[in-house]
Amino acid sequence: IKSGLIAAVWNDGQIIRARSDAEIGKKYVKGKLSTADVARIKQLIMQCSPENPKVNGIVVDGAADHLAIRFTSGVWSKGHSPPHTNDPEIARMRNELMNVAIENPSEIDGAAYKVWPGDWYK
Repeated sequence: IKSGLIAAVWNDGQIIRARSDAEIGKKYVKGKLSTADVARIKQLIMQCSPENPKVNGIVVDGAADHLAIRFTSGVWSKGHSPPHTNDPEIARMRNELMNVAIENPSEIDGAAYKVWPGDWYK
C-alpha cells in the first residue's frame, strides 16, 4: 500500500505534489500555481467544505484518501476508502491536484511527505 501526501496547496499558490500517482510517498515536485488555477482550486475546496458535508466511511486498515482543509479556526477533514466508500468531491479534488500545471516545478526530497501528517502540515 502506498502512503503519503498527494498534494498540498497554500493560499499564495505554492504547491507540493507527488510527481505521479505511482510516486506518492517517494518523488515530489514543488512550484507555483497560476492565479486562475488557485481560484479554481479554492472553488473546489468550497464545494468540499463543512458547508457541504457528506457522511463517508473509512475502512479500518484499508487504503484511504483524506482531504484536510486548514482554516484559521482549525482543520476540517473528511475521507473515503475506494472502492469500498467513494466521495466524488474527494476524487475530483485528487484528480485536479494531480493534473494541474505547476509553474517552474523543481524536484524535492519525498522522505518528509511519506507520512501524514508530518512537520510540513503545521
